[in-house]
Amino acid sequence: MITKLDNPKTAGSKVYSNKGSAGQLKNYLISNPDKLDKDDLFFDKDRENISGDEMLSRIDNNVKGLSRDNHKFFSISVNPSHQELIWIDNDKDKLKTYIRETMSNYAKSFKKDGISDKDLVWGAILHEKRYYSKKEEYVWKKKNEGQQIPFKEGDAKPGNQMHAHIIVSARNKGMTKTLNALTSKNTVSRNFGLKEFFRKNQDSFQNMFYYKNGVNLYVESQRKLVSEKCDHLERLGYGRAEVEKINRVGERMNFDFRYTASLNRVVQQGYKGNRVLDTEKFLEIGERKYNNEFPGGIQKDGFDREPVFEQVIRREPKEEWNAFFAVIQEIGITAAKMNKPSKKVEEKEEEKHRRKRGMGF
Repeated sequence: MITKLDNPKTAGSKVYSNKGSAGQLKNYLISNPDKLDKDDLFFDKDRENISGDEMLSRIDNNVKGLSRDNHKFFSISVNPSHQELIWIDNDKDKLKTYIRETMSNYAKSFKKDGISDKDLVWGAILHEKRYYSKKEEYVWKKKNEGQQIPFKEGDAKPGNQMHAHIIVSARNKGMTKTLNALTSKNTVSRNFGLKEFFRKNQDSFQNMFYYKNGVNLYVESQRKLVSEKCDHLERLGYGRAEVEKINRVGERMNFDFRYTASLNRVVQQGYKGNRVLDTEKFLEIGERKYNNEFPGGIQKDGFDREPVFEQVIRREPKEEWNAFFAVIQEIGITAAKMNKPSKKVEEKEEEKHRRKRGMGF
């Protein structure tokens, strides 16, 4: 996931000039109808399908307190990789949800107290296509001199190309604070954590969609938990082939909540001495349905072995039990010390007894 804060000085186009109206940028973003959904233009934190004119009015009218040479707005682009788009099924709604989280991260990256996404005035638009530029054509020819170029300027790039452009005002919604990501010289403002902003966006994508460099973080964490549960099942008496089948069911069900909850119940039944006869069906449909459909599907005392507790007692090394009893003894000593009266209290009690003896009691 690449997030880019467009720098007016180096962006290579006048449309990113941000000392005046955002009209040029707005027009550029909606100029090619092939790039976007014509029935679903700009969106923000709370609304969908905001017209270009309304979006422009909101940005251009949110400038009270800014001088002629101040930044009036900033442009941000959010660019998922092909793999990331495949991961979210090229789903526009999922990307929009992520963009809203991106703008929450933008607000948090200002080193000012009390800034949140509620303070921002912004609008974003999704582009579904990208086109080769003249610069890309030039660079390709330079790198591949003498070869036939496979594209020309204006050709659509292949594959998933969905990305987002964001226009955000340089003033907060109440027009009481200036939110400059760049200085007047177009360097990163010391009041804005640009690297922190980029890092937060990476983390947000991972946390929202359990993705990191093509790895499903949720599934990986679940695999570890399932592996631990399967170790329990093997100790309880389930065979290796049965445990492997349980793992295959997990892969098939993507280790979802239903699967892990049912697996927990298999382990719990095992520690009661009960064996689930058809673990695959139990995991797929859950305990309640399983019991209804297969009344004898859980075998009482289904393991040919001594009770689990007795196995654990015998298996524990003597040294560990000695250490355990030593800890108990230490707790008892500590408790006794805590209940023992202080020296000052003892002296007062002794003085009281002496007085009583002196008075003949």
